[in-house]
Amino acid sequence: IRQLFLRLAIYLPVSIFILKNWRGFIHGIPDCKWAIALVGLAFLSALWAPDSMAVIRHGLWAASATAFGVYLGTRYRREEQISLLLFALCFIAAASIIVIALGSDLGIDTVAAGSGWRGIFETKNVFGRLMVLGAVAMCSCGRNWFTGRGLRLFWLFGFCALMIKSRSETAVIVGIVMLLLALIYRFFRLRTSALISFAMLSIFLFTIF
Repeated sequence: IRQLFLRLAIYLPVSIFILKNWRGFIHGIPDCKWAIALVGLAFLSALWAPDSMAVIRHGLWAASATAFGVYLGTRYRREEQISLLLFALCFIAAASIIVIALGSDLGIDTVAAGSGWRGIFETKNVFGRLMVLGAVAMCSCGRNWFTGRGLRLFWLFGFCALMIKSRSETAVIVGIVMLLLALIYRFFRLRTSALISFAMLSIFLFTIF
């Protein structure tokens, strides 16, 4: 029941925004045909699922999230999308630090192994995943998002530190891989020949593996 009310509180205002920008929303649908196809596959799987109604309910939430993504893609430019995401994630990180600093077990996941930080979330894994997203988004933001490079580096190291403190093994591994990919992309972005060589070497090593 709690999740139902929470999702309704999110997607009902989103539906109003979509109706106000319905022309741009319709124009953006063809660009998201593969995501919409996945949502259609989710509904189609109700034909062979043991609990068809549960699959349909989850399909409706998937369709709502996809519609929200289409709206964001048509309403905001890439830089604005990253800025909105970073504002939310910086607020989440700051709120989590405040909760943990209160000195209670409210921000500590004592149920899972390792007793990692969970911040304002129920589990450390969710907290760790969002800190990974924050670190990657900070690497992708434009230079004009923050007034200084030092502040961007502060938040980047802050997200990485919170990711490690979550003690979520999956989040740490994914975070390291994503940050390495971000560095590789920045290095090879203006070096097309080096990028092709690196891609060929990666394919060769992956084939051997």
